[in-house]
Amino acid sequence: MLVDRYRDTNYAVVDAELISRIYRGLYEAELRNDRRGRLITLHELERCEERPDDVDLTLRDVTTDRRSHMRVDAVVLATGYRWEPSTSLLGALDGLLPRSAAGRYVVRRDYELEADPRLRARVFLQGFSEETHGLSDTLLSVLAIRSGEIASAIVDGELARRSRAEAPVRELEPVGGGQWK
Repeated sequence: MLVDRYRDTNYAVVDAELISRIYRGLYEAELRNDRRGRLITLHELERCEERPDDVDLTLRDVTTDRRSHMRVDAVVLATGYRWEPSTSLLGALDGLLPRSAAGRYVVRRDYELEADPRLRARVFLQGFSEETHGLSDTLLSVLAIRSGEIASAIVDGELARRSRAEAPVRELEPVGGGQWK
């Protein structure tokens, strides 16, 4: 529930200046004891009935399961955004990339995908690993850190490869339908 609650911090895509203006307006109204504008969090809207002069709401507090009713002039629902990663970009490699029980690619700590050993190329993903790496995976603010981790993994892998004698590896060839030989 908490992960879902804070998911909107990643996907709301609201302008920072607008957020500051809203919070400043709510704060200044509170100082004037003006409760017409309110920010209500951790509630689900169960019923919303528009009337000629107001809107009648039934809200459920998701932490206590208690219901409350209120009449308001207007309602703004800031529900956020749910991002679903697409796998179509890697479709041609699909047969070489195992999936989790949830149907997603299996991503290692360093953002590399688990892959069939016959796939010589290493595949790294950014902004695709929320299931395994948490909500911050899609944040641009940690892009440099993720990039550094990926770069380190690539360099470490190349150094390891050079330091050991490798047996020749057969090149893979696509045979169609996501299959390789």
